[in-house]
Amino acid sequence: MSTSSYNQYFPGYEILGELGRSNARVLKARNQITGELVAIKHFSLQTDAVTLQRFQRESEIMTSIGHPNIVKVKEVHLDATMPYIVMELIEGGDLRKLLKTSEHNHLDVATTVRLGLQMAEAFRVIHEKGIIHRDIKPENIMYRELPSGELHFLLTDFGIAKLREHPVTVTGQSVMTYEYASPEQFDNLQGVEAATDYYSLGVVLYECLSGKVPFELVEGGMRTFVNRVVEMPPPPLILPNERLLPESMRALVLSLLEKDAAKRLHDADDLIVELNQANIEQLRARKQKRQPTATFSTEPALPVSPTPPTYVDLTENNPYRTSDEPPKAKNDTWKIGLLILAILFAVYFGVQYYQNRAGGKTVAGSESNLPETLAPSDSAVTDEPESEDIGVNDTVSEPTVAESDSTTTTASTTDSVFSDNQIFTTAERLPEFPGGQEALYEWLSKNIRYPEEAMRANVSGRVSTSFVVNIDGSIQDIEILKGLGFGIDQEAIRLIEAMPRWKPGTQSGRSVRVRYNLPMNFRLEE
Repeated sequence: MSTSSYNQYFPGYEILGELGRSNARVLKARNQITGELVAIKHFSLQTDAVTLQRFQRESEIMTSIGHPNIVKVKEVHLDATMPYIVMELIEGGDLRKLLKTSEHNHLDVATTVRLGLQMAEAFRVIHEKGIIHRDIKPENIMYRELPSGELHFLLTDFGIAKLREHPVTVTGQSVMTYEYASPEQFDNLQGVEAATDYYSLGVVLYECLSGKVPFELVEGGMRTFVNRVVEMPPPPLILPNERLLPESMRALVLSLLEKDAAKRLHDADDLIVELNQANIEQLRARKQKRQPTATFSTEPALPVSPTPPTYVDLTENNPYRTSDEPPKAKNDTWKIGLLILAILFAVYFGVQYYQNRAGGKTVAGSESNLPETLAPSDSAVTDEPESEDIGVNDTVSEPTVAESDSTTTTASTTDSVFSDNQIFTTAERLPEFPGGQEALYEWLSKNIRYPEEAMRANVSGRVSTSFVVNIDGSIQDIEILKGLGFGIDQEAIRLIEAMPRWKPGTQSGRSVRVRYNLPMNFRLEE
């Protein structure tokens, strides 16, 4: 049937051509009123009741979801002579087309990671709604190219999706794609849960990296094929031309292809963490080509004043800088370091003089606190641009009342005047992350998610954070004293909120609440 003869079945749309066929035909069309290009998916006039029911379920699911990684359904017309739905048109095509046009039918690691991250977000949405797609494969993953040249992936075709509210669903079995089906889809169809989508995604990632699926269905060998899927481990994942594959990526794909659904990776957050780790490993290994990376560093922290200093956003620290190379450290860094040390000494001896005059008393524990406070920052020798260091105070503030109505106190407070609710700006022993600074750096590196918005804008720099470590080691009152935007500030807050309990600070042998400063350097490196 020619495309022109279809117009009578889809009023208001001009049919421009055919995009593809599977269990339904997909047409490219133009809205005759708005001029918008759309995709129309329809069944033939001989549509059976079961197929129509599956088609209706697909439309109901997709119209209830609005997400950038899921193809949007605009209209549903199931009572028409030729039942159809109108969908968002994705001009790029599907992942199968992308693989066929790529060298050796595979994608590079960075693009594969990007695909996995976006499918994880789509899975998060559908699985929270109790929806299992059950047919994840390259033909059901669409893509479009962004102005930046990056690829944007979208999940589509929920025609065999199974709602948990309807456990007796068997129609999906006949239309599932065997080479992407999970072991439980062959031997326990009624027990299929969200983990089956993760297995199928594992097959897709395996194919994107190697150019072939782990188990191929040879004509006439269905029984052998099923036995291999259910019982045999997948073949080693090897990239074409012996290209480098991060070990963390290899381990991730194997965890997705786990035979036992209960042991299989099946959580969106876990998948995102593992993909980011693989991305970091791969980018660090490739030193000759610069790509965005989610690397992260921190500096030794100092306690801060209740009133943070005012900052001026200098041009060299502007996140909109377009240079591909980070600015070099100033040649007068040593002068600034000496100035900071001089200020610290002046503040310290000023406090001593004031206290001696007021009551002839010395700050308890000051001898042990001075070296820690004056320890030089690692940032003095980094390539990061200079900025004011949080925690270096020009003056020592008198005790004030924090937002939580708790008294903020310096280390000179004695046992007779401080309570459990008081917040110290310095103490004999500062709070400590479990395992110390090295453990803190390692924890941050494993848990960071560099925001995609910041990666696209090439934004990097320092975020100055502040928070209170309570007597029990918990964290509260998180503040961004100096941020960067582009999602980096929110990521810094998320990291702090997710931290395990710290070892609390102590004063005069007692655990006390301490306000702690943690500067973080987010940077894009080669």
